[in-house]
Amino acid sequence: MVYIYIDIEVQDMLWRFKLCCEIVIGCIYGPNNLNEICFVQVFSRLANLDCNNVILGGDFNCFLNTTMDKSPSVTFALQVSSLICDACYEQNLFGIWRFHNPTSKEFTFFFLTRMKLPLKLIVYLLYVIWLIWSVKQILVPLPSLIMPRSLSLYI
Repeated sequence: MVYIYIDIEVQDMLWRFKLCCEIVIGCIYGPNNLNEICFVQVFSRLANLDCNNVILGGDFNCFLNTTMDKSPSVTFALQVSSLICDACYEQNLFGIWRFHNPTSKEFTFFFLTRMKLPLKLIVYLLYVIWLIWSVKQILVPLPSLIMPRSLSLYI
């Protein structure tokens, strides 16, 4: 069975298919206006799929870890970050980079500033906890720091 959902307003896509087990893969590009309702809809659709194997990635247009990822001078909607973090907690989704590198400021605002690169976006890759242990290596190519759309995972 293949399930594909595309929402133009939030610019998210959810794919549900079966390889050796059922898996949902999602891609989200969050709205620039940080509309909380959009994220509520995405995570409720994800919950309705009722699948235990989820990989969700994309640019949420907000910071999930306010002490590690954000510029001190940037203001943003804390409610949206809290909403996303709460939804991730409820669905056992964890940011794979932050899970394996809990105190590293690499590939965050601070790293990009030190490299004299403009911060365009921070891409998050969220996994259910039992899939995180399968990932052996995370590669983020340097060009993707300027516009990080590509992330390689070795399983």
